[in-house]
Order: sequence, then structure tokens, then C-alpha cells
Amino acid sequence: MTSTSGLKDTTDGNAASDLARVSMRIDAMRGVLVRLLQNIAVAEQRLGACDSSRLLQANEQLVLSALREQHNAHTALQALTQAQQSAELDPLTKLPNRILLLDRLDAAVAFAKRYGTQLAVLFVDLDKFKEINDAFGHAVGDLALKYVAQCLSSSVRAADTVSRLGGDEFVILLTEVSNGSDAKLVGQKILDQLGAPCQIGTHLLRLSASIGISLYPADAQDGATLVELADTAMYRAKRCGTCQCVSHGDDVCGSDSQPAVLRAMAPGHVPHALLTPTGQAGLPADLQEANEQLLLAALHAQELQEVMQEAQRQLTAFLVFAEGELRHPQAPNRLAADQLRRLPCDEAVLPLAHALVETQAAHMKRLVTNLLDMSRRNPSPRRFEKVPVNVLSVVETAIKSMESITRARSQSITHRGATGPLGLLGSSAHLQQVLSDLLYHASGHTREGGVIELTTARVGEQILI
Repeated sequence: MTSTSGLKDTTDGNAASDLARVSMRIDAMRGVLVRLLQNIAVAEQRLGACDSSRLLQANEQLVLSALREQHNAHTALQALTQAQQSAELDPLTKLPNRILLLDRLDAAVAFAKRYGTQLAVLFVDLDKFKEINDAFGHAVGDLALKYVAQCLSSSVRAADTVSRLGGDEFVILLTEVSNGSDAKLVGQKILDQLGAPCQIGTHLLRLSASIGISLYPADAQDGATLVELADTAMYRAKRCGTCQCVSHGDDVCGSDSQPAVLRAMAPGHVPHALLTPTGQAGLPADLQEANEQLLLAALHAQELQEVMQEAQRQLTAFLVFAEGELRHPQAPNRLAADQLRRLPCDEAVLPLAHALVETQAAHMKRLVTNLLDMSRRNPSPRRFEKVPVNVLSVVETAIKSMESITRARSQSITHRGATGPLGLLGSSAHLQQVLSDLLYHASGHTREGGVIELTTARVGEQILI
């Protein structure tokens, strides 16, 4: 039989030992906590002494590095954007190149197909552009290409695309055209603008081009085919002559199988090329080269003739304006001359002044009228109507017209030489004008009180003044 008191003593002993062990663990944990607190205090002291400044400096460096990387990323993005744009633009004219043109053309075709609209492609090729490079150099040729790019861009809408394929070839994309006539109107506008004389560097040039047109959906259903058909139409326009605009479906120059030289041409028209193809039986090489040079000279002469005709038209317009302007001062001059004649004065100068004013007014009117009639009738160099003229009478009239000027300068004009009539065929008015101008300049270069000597004599079949 077990004793109850012994069991109780044993239980109490076990509880006391467990309590002692727990107390020891608590003391140990307190010691660890105290050491941790001490370590934290030491760490805080060290951090407050130097690590805080290092951490701040490291943070600043991190911020600066982030800003630099952000700037580098922005710069790289800009460079990538510029490279992408450069890859899509022509470096000389800054127009879209072939890649960007085809992208826009495909997008325009897709838009037209979706909404049932039409578009047009114009293939523009400059005529005889090689002659500009050969005659004036490639620098002038580059300036001419830039000028052409400006002309093409100003001839279309902002929604349209002007592209340079390379060399002297340009392609224009016209979106949402009503019909083919709209594209031809734009093409003719371009030809007119290029045909006007333009200042390229220090040279005055006249450019010309040939234009081929293709339409969507009438001619093709995709962009690449539209460009190809417009290119073919351009070559047909070039065979018809310079400054031509031809659509893909037009038959303005006959079939393509017929030689262009066999087709009828307008009077005075010079074909762009009239050469024997290489490798065919025909002209020898040296004669063919001479023929080419002759044709180039003929083309240049035709251009010069057009420039001369334009200058003649401008001269005629100016003379019409001058005639109207000169009529106004002539009427008061004639009125003043008439009043001088009626004044009751014995001065000898009044009749002379009256005669001088009337003579010069009539002479000015006659000159302007002759110039105007000549420019209207005949653009060729001027030819005066020749009539019998008494040279001595013309000389005396010219001397009298200078009396007021020489009197003011105390000068005198003496005339000596032949006494009989000196006749010739010519224009009395123009001969008198020449003599008056010479005497006026002689008076200006003669001192006051000086003498101007004028002699006339017959030398064989000529008259010497």
C-alpha cells in the first residue's frame, strides 16, 4: 500500500525543479534581450556617427544615376525616331521616299476600297534633266530638284503625298478624286508652274516634265501596280513630246508599237528624241552623235525662242502702258505751247520755246507710236521705214532744238561743211533724235562760253557728220 504523503513530496519536488528551470530560462532570455538592446544602441551610435551620411550619399548617387539613365533613354528614343524618319524621307528634298509612299498608298487604297472612293497616282519625270547637270553641274541640279519638290508640294493639297523615288522622278498620290479629269487638271497645273522661268542659283532656267496618271479602281487594285501603270503612261507622254500629261487609258500618240517619229507633229514642234536605236542598222556612230547634238541645239533654240516671245509680249504690254502714260503730259505741253504763241511779248525766245515744245512733243508721240506699232505687227528686230531725208535740214533742226540749253551755258554751235543738199534714205525723226542726243552730251562736256563744232561732208556714197 503506497503512502500518500510520499507521492505529494515527490510531486512538489518536480514542480520546484520545473519552476527553477523556467526561471533560469527567463533570466537567460533577459540577458539576451539586454545584449540585443546594447547592440542596437551601439549600432544606432555608429549609424548616427558615419553610416547615415554614407547612406544619404548613396541615395543621392542612386537618384543621379536614375536621372542619367532616364536622359539616356530619352536621347536613344529621339535618335531612334530620327533614324526612322530618315529611313522614310529623301535626304535631298525631305520628301517621303519609296518605302513611305508605298505604305501611304496601301493605306489610301484600303480607305478607298472601304468607302468606295477613287484615288490617282501621278508619275512625274523631268525632261532633259541630264543637260542641266552637264551644263551647270550637279550642285545646280540639286537646287533644281529642291525647286521642283517645292512646286509639286504647293500644287497639291496637304492631305496628298508628294514623293521622290530617286533621280528626277517624283510620284504624287491624290486621295479622293472625283474622276480622271481632276488628276489631269492637277498635272496641267504642275506643268504650267514648272514651265515658268525660274532662278536656280545664278542661272535662269525653264523646266519641263512628262506626267503619267493611273486611277484606282479603274486601272489597278493595288498601290504597286498603280505606280507601275503611271510610270508606263509617263513614258508614253515623253514619246509624245515635252510637257505632256497622259493617263493610262489615253491613246493620244497612237499605239505603243508605232515609232514616235512617224506620228504627226504640230508645225514648229521638235521631238524630245529622234535617235536611231543602238544596235539597229542606220546611222553610223559618229553621225548619230552629231544628230543628237543637232537635236539638243534645236531644243535649246526652241527654248530661247519661247523666252524671246515672252520678252516681246512683256515689251508690248509695257509700251501700251507707256503710250497711255505719255498721252497725259503731252496734252499740257501742247496747250502750253499754244499759250506761248498767243502771249503779247516781243521776246524772241517765246517763238523758239513754242517751236521747241511742239517739235519735241510731236517727236515723242511719233517715237512711241512707231515702237508700239512695230511690237504689235512684228516681233522681229526693228526695221525703220526709209524715206528721202535732207541731212542738212535735220542738222539745222537739231541745232535749233539745243539753242535754249547752249544759251543758258553761253555756248555756241557752229556748223560748217557741205552747202548743197545731202540726201539719203532713212528716218528723219530718228536721225534728228540721234543728233540731238549727241549735241546734248557735247554741251555737257564743254565749258561755259565754249564752242561746239559740227561738220557735214559727203564721202563717196556716205555722209559723214
